[in-house]
Amino acid sequence: MKKGFKLLSLLMTCLFVFVLATGCGSSDNKSGSGDKKGETANLIWWCVGDQPKDLNVVQAEINKYLKEKVNATVEFKFASFADYSDKMNKVIASGEDYDLAFTSSWGNPFVLNARKGAYYKLDDLLNEYGKDLKELIPEELWQAATVNGNIYAIPTYKDTALAPYYVFAKEYVDKYNIDYKNINTLEKLEPALKTIKENEPSMTPLVLTGPEGWHGLFSEFDMIINNDIPVGVQVTDETATVVNPFTTDTIKSKLNTLHKYYKAGYINKDAPTLTDPPKFRFVYGADGFPYADVSWTQNGGYDVVSTLRYQPYFTTGSVQGSMQAISVNSEHPEAAMEVLNLANSDSKFRNMLAYGIEGKNYEKTGDNTIKVLNDGWNAAAFSQATFFNGLYAVDPAPGNMWDDVKKFNGTAKSSPILGFVLDDSKIQTQLAVVKNAYAKYKAQVTTGAVDPNEALPKMNKELDDAGLNDIIKKVQDQVNAWKASK
Repeated sequence: MKKGFKLLSLLMTCLFVFVLATGCGSSDNKSGSGDKKGETANLIWWCVGDQPKDLNVVQAEINKYLKEKVNATVEFKFASFADYSDKMNKVIASGEDYDLAFTSSWGNPFVLNARKGAYYKLDDLLNEYGKDLKELIPEELWQAATVNGNIYAIPTYKDTALAPYYVFAKEYVDKYNIDYKNINTLEKLEPALKTIKENEPSMTPLVLTGPEGWHGLFSEFDMIINNDIPVGVQVTDETATVVNPFTTDTIKSKLNTLHKYYKAGYINKDAPTLTDPPKFRFVYGADGFPYADVSWTQNGGYDVVSTLRYQPYFTTGSVQGSMQAISVNSEHPEAAMEVLNLANSDSKFRNMLAYGIEGKNYEKTGDNTIKVLNDGWNAAAFSQATFFNGLYAVDPAPGNMWDDVKKFNGTAKSSPILGFVLDDSKIQTQLAVVKNAYAKYKAQVTTGAVDPNEALPKMNKELDDAGLNDIIKKVQDQVNAWKASK
């Protein structure tokens, strides 16, 4: 899912400017454990993203509040999105002191670090110091934070459900009166693509890139490893049968449609070799939530509208997209848990983490909305804590946005393998061989540039020769054991 998570991380990065929430007010709990001697616990918290300009002044204000509430202070440390995994790998390997850190499926890898003992087991801490967290986060999401029977991270409960959308340029939807709300399958896109092709000769209706292919190709699957290894379980399959998605009718049908669109000129001819999409696209696929149009509009620089095209699901990957862990070597694990609990329950602390200082970094424009005044505190809010505890909305996002997203999460179903974590330690060589074999075909196949009736038999045979069937069998054995343990 590397590309999927990359897109997901880019989308989330944009959201920190737009995040809001409604809900509870500040917690009234003013007693904190501090350290084991009852003295103020001084914590180091590693964060993903560039260091904000106003770090020192905002950190000082946050620490005044934290000392009052939980008898602790934090020293924030930052590493860019590109450098974060490497930096945390060095921090962990060297034994450098830290207490809290962002972890995920795509940055500072959660499962790998939990398995090698880098993170603190949180079960007992949650019961004593994280009761608000236990009440806030749905029970099924804790499964994705569990490795070998123990909880090792706090999921960031926000737009957590994986929800695939079609995103359309509003200008052309309005111009041609396109009924975008009823376009929820790849096949239903055809009339709109045809309209653009016939009336806007300078535009390519559906621009795809080789690294990503069609974004919604695997939407009906919980991909167990990543999108570079075709191994997954269909999210509606309660038997949790592990398959190569390219052998299923679901994927074959999509690839036939994509090839039809490619031959018709709806898809750009250079799709297999194009690495970056243009800034403007008539339509593209993305994972989102109610009111995500606001962030997509801001990110793209043009107005968009969107259509949910599939039932939202909680998957292991969607939950592990943003989490917080406590170092196994932390001298203050109790205080660290209290800080995380406060971040997820106390609106004042949550808004300081996201937006900085009122009057300096932002100003309120309504009960639940604000205007950002500068880029002095541009922390990645998606990585910190829940959006459902009174986090403000940034204009022009509506004040009820996160209330509606929370309700939307309530409609999500759970993947049949939600919480399953693959142990790939004995199949890494096979995975590398299969990845290389798939890479020879991926860009051509997933953009519709080749006839799947000819390409798929060749590709699947090469994947089988590389060991894919053996990988699937071993993954299935682990899935069966996991199901039995539940």
